[in-house]
Amino acid sequence: MPADMQRDPLALDEQKLFYFPQRIGQWLDAGARWNKLKSIYPVYVEVSPAGACNHRCIFCALDFMGYRPHFLDRAGYRAFAGVAARNGVRSIMFCGEGEPLLNPDLAAMVKETKILGIDVAITTNGTLLNRRFCEAALPYLGWIKISLDAGSAPTHASIHRCSERDFGAIMDNIATAVQTKRRRRLACDIGVQVLLLPENAAEVLPVARAVKKIGVDYFVVKPYSPGLRGRAFRKPDYAGYERLAARVEGLSDGTFHATFRARAFAALQSGGRPYRACNAVPFFWAYVATNGDVYGCHNFMHKREFCLGNIGRQSFDRIWEGARRKSSWRKMRRMSTDACRINCRMDGVNRYLERISHPQKNFTFI
Repeated sequence: MPADMQRDPLALDEQKLFYFPQRIGQWLDAGARWNKLKSIYPVYVEVSPAGACNHRCIFCALDFMGYRPHFLDRAGYRAFAGVAARNGVRSIMFCGEGEPLLNPDLAAMVKETKILGIDVAITTNGTLLNRRFCEAALPYLGWIKISLDAGSAPTHASIHRCSERDFGAIMDNIATAVQTKRRRRLACDIGVQVLLLPENAAEVLPVARAVKKIGVDYFVVKPYSPGLRGRAFRKPDYAGYERLAARVEGLSDGTFHATFRARAFAALQSGGRPYRACNAVPFFWAYVATNGDVYGCHNFMHKREFCLGNIGRQSFDRIWEGARRKSSWRKMRRMSTDACRINCRMDGVNRYLERISHPQKNFTFI
């Protein structure tokens, strides 16, 4: 196995678009012809099942949405997922504006999605990851990731702005998920993620060791990336964390993978991009908001002109191949990435697309 794959065997610090050469070929062949581009459906979609949240994290980029207590309509989602599956969407992650597990229909939505042939994942703060949910949802999940941004109850409470009791409950819930996976011999990967901040840097290693002991499959440390809107929060200085990175990754063994997202940290520190425009959207990724609105990129949810339609009022194929997506594509072609979030979700994909669409000299000598 190559050294980079040994360091990051789950590709947590990588883009994975190269696994879909037919989709890439379709995009390259289409060029700037909308009649061909419109039929390129996303490989991956993020879906927000809940607008409400039981935490108020100090770094939240979506607090401007107001944490409204509304939930994605199950029937509307089911119709969307059916059309998405028929048109080549390969994966859906439930995350979004609030805490996904607050939606009482989430376990059923996970099952329905997987039955359609779409891989499913969840990112959660872990407070509601109880035995009942684990038994119902884990058999259908490819992975579930718990955002646990501290190694102690006081630090967790100060960062997530929640009760100190939540930390112990979350650790118990992680253990429940691991026990459910082992007892039922499930394939779901259970992971824990820490967003590195000055407030929690001293607790990264202790929490990594703790969740390794519990038996999770992976642990990942990622940098904070400022949103385009949301709560004002200072950008941390990530210089000097090389030793921490080495110690985190030194915890990896045959059953536990610890990844310090070095590429993401480097990209954030450099502040630059090797591409002038975003080519990833609105093609390879999409976002469905809790109210059913569809976006090519969730970073522009505060701009209505980037809303492509609503799954409660239109079928997903009509939205995806419609005039509003064409208009959004034209805007993205003209818009400089200086207006984009630094180190966004599609940064790695954009770097890859830039390279293959602008090959280096003598590239034919493979």
